[in-house]
Amino acid sequence: MKKFVSIFFILMLLVSSLFTSVTSVSASGNYNQAVKLVNTAKNYAGALKWEISLEYRQTKYPKNPISYIDMKLYNLTKNAMLAAEKSVATLSGTQKAVLKGELDNNVGTYYKRAQAFIDAITAGEKLLKRANDYKAQYNLNPNSIETKNAYSALLAESRKLNIMLYRVYGKSTRDAILEKYNIEKFLAGYNPDSKELKAHFIDVGQGDSSLIITPNGKTILIDGGKDSAGEKVVSYLKQVGVSTIDLLVSTHPDADHIGGLEDVLNNFTVKKILDSGKTHTSLTYLDYLALIDAKNIPFEVAKEGSSISLDNAVQIKVLNSASGTEDNNESSVVLKITYGEIDFLYTGDAEVEQEAEMVAKYDVEAEVLKVGHHGSDTSTSQAFVNEVKPKVSILSYGKDNTYGHPVSTVVNRLKAIGSNLYSTAVSGDIKVTTNGKTYNVSATPWTGGTTPTVPPIQPTGTLDLVSVNLDTEVVTIKNTGSTDVNMTGWKLVSVEGNQTYNFPSNYVLKAGATVYITSGPNAQDKSPTHLKWTGSYIWNNSGDPAQLINNQGVKVDEIR
Repeated sequence: MKKFVSIFFILMLLVSSLFTSVTSVSASGNYNQAVKLVNTAKNYAGALKWEISLEYRQTKYPKNPISYIDMKLYNLTKNAMLAAEKSVATLSGTQKAVLKGELDNNVGTYYKRAQAFIDAITAGEKLLKRANDYKAQYNLNPNSIETKNAYSALLAESRKLNIMLYRVYGKSTRDAILEKYNIEKFLAGYNPDSKELKAHFIDVGQGDSSLIITPNGKTILIDGGKDSAGEKVVSYLKQVGVSTIDLLVSTHPDADHIGGLEDVLNNFTVKKILDSGKTHTSLTYLDYLALIDAKNIPFEVAKEGSSISLDNAVQIKVLNSASGTEDNNESSVVLKITYGEIDFLYTGDAEVEQEAEMVAKYDVEAEVLKVGHHGSDTSTSQAFVNEVKPKVSILSYGKDNTYGHPVSTVVNRLKAIGSNLYSTAVSGDIKVTTNGKTYNVSATPWTGGTTPTVPPIQPTGTLDLVSVNLDTEVVTIKNTGSTDVNMTGWKLVSVEGNQTYNFPSNYVLKAGATVYITSGPNAQDKSPTHLKWTGSYIWNNSGDPAQLINNQGVKVDEIR
């Protein structure tokens, strides 16, 4: 009997050992399977992480980075995550805790981000559809109670979308979604209580200065003309009720664009300055910077491709700004300002090369074009005009200017596509008003029949520009003729900085004599051989053409 009990006990131990071994193998198999499923889910989630990255989407979907998402990848991630969760649930202890942590951190996080992204763009697309339906309702009966209620409801839904965006990962992604589905901007011009945007093109002679007053009363001043135009700009701003400038844009450091800003800065509170970042050695530019520093005005260098938030009803995008360029004009800040269905394109003095780059990167179509570089042939190429397709073209230049602005090629090019031309030299100040849907121009279209011409260089002139030393800031002029020349009313022009030296009244350069026009810290004033322009630097060391212009406005000589 004892022997039987002993054998039975041994058999039971063997069975127990075998069961434990099988259970151990089974547990090990469950863990290995769970690890495999978790790794699969992590691989899918890693790809999904990139799919919801704005930088990646801008490369993959350049024309519409905020749109659909790769739903196949999203569903693969979801199914892999659910399978892994189910497998991990069969485990216990440390193994379960570790794998569950990996799932939560490396899979669940990106799945939730993708879900938030999908929810936001789904809601945004529905909102856009409702907004399009509302436009049709507005066109039928813009002033009815039903239309006003529908507009208010859309704005309420838009605010809900804004709240939903807090769940979307990444500020740049949230901003991009908000930009696309901003209903207030989309419906600009369809507001039953609509407001207007006013674009003023101020007559500053041979220069540029533009004022924009947004629908919600924000003010933008783009450039201020040359120094002599400063008082005119200040007077005009006060006349239209401006007391504060929310954003002052300095497109580039040429004197005919920033010269008048000194008066503006001294007469108005300026909240922020947006600058091209292009440096210059001219006295005008240095005074401009010194005044900004003295007043401690916030200063920002424009970044190409960036958007400017100023008025929620208006979109402002920087299409060009190149502080690293050698040429001032090339560095021009170019802005596209959109209110509803109406676009304004302010091009500064950007040249043909920059125009081509903008066409390749951005949508440059605009109803209103501030024509580049005062109508010079360095801007407004045929390819650019074909893409912009402006209905209104504003030309800002001085009457009878010595540059020949605007050139007939540009004028005819704009007329050929059916654009209405407006000239500050002919009409004075020009205002374009829009409710975001339609627009009105205060002036009468200019036929372009009398463009100024530049008198040819007189090869028989007796005065020669001998040299321009950009390092020592000395310009040498010689009278090679046999008669004395009275230089009253004559001018020496630094083309790059658009700086002008006026010769003293009754100054006479004798036949065969030479005069040195000096500037910079070593400038000398020893008439009649040395004349002092200024103690500041004038000439751009990287290249600065000089022009000698007589008292009739004729360009007598030039050094490039």
